[in-house]
Amino acid sequence: MTSAGLLKRFLLFVAAISIGSAIASLSGGCNIAAAVDAVTRPDPVVEAKHTLPDVATVVFIDDRRNQINPVRVRRQIADEITAVLIEEGSMTDMISARDAVAAARRLDSAGSVAGINQIGEAVGADQVIYVEALGFQLTRNGLSPDPMAAFNVRVLDVRSGERTFPETEQFQAATGHPVQVTIPRKDWGQFTGSGGLSKLRTYLAKESGDTIARLFVTTHYTQAGEKMKPL
Repeated sequence: MTSAGLLKRFLLFVAAISIGSAIASLSGGCNIAAAVDAVTRPDPVVEAKHTLPDVATVVFIDDRRNQINPVRVRRQIADEITAVLIEEGSMTDMISARDAVAAARRLDSAGSVAGINQIGEAVGADQVIYVEALGFQLTRNGLSPDPMAAFNVRVLDVRSGERTFPETEQFQAATGHPVQVTIPRKDWGQFTGSGGLSKLRTYLAKESGDTIARLFVTTHYTQAGEKMKPL
């Protein structure tokens, strides 16, 4: 083969390599761009619905319809709300929810239904996070998990007797801010078998308390949707 032929073959070989590299770069560029976008995209943030003043505060679960049983589950919900507000919120003076329950019992035994303000005054609170239980369901057929909990939440200033949350016109006619808690179907499997409903009850109580507390806590999430703990 002549020198001119060898040169021509060499140039064709180089051109083929260049085109192949360009194609590979273009196909890989999409992945690189996606990776950069994932890293630089800001994490999702859900803002608090209401900022609580950092004053003496107590959580009171009102379950006069006897929706949540046993009674300890109500305490678990209230304790979870209290813990999240202390650990992830800005609250430094949270009164034990059990004190509020004891105060309500004492006041009720006096012959009349205790008012929210009376309960707050009895435990030395400046504000009460009042949670009305509307429903707490683990299963519909007694066997398979089908969890759901529903509440109305409001905050009252003990001294003035006025509601401070919810504030918007949307809920003025309602008894409070509606909260509904469910557990994704993909997670139901861990609550089947022996002791499954007991575990589900505890899990739903914790999720209920966490969801209610986050009405008052700005929450950051990872791109995968997991809650991030504050620094």
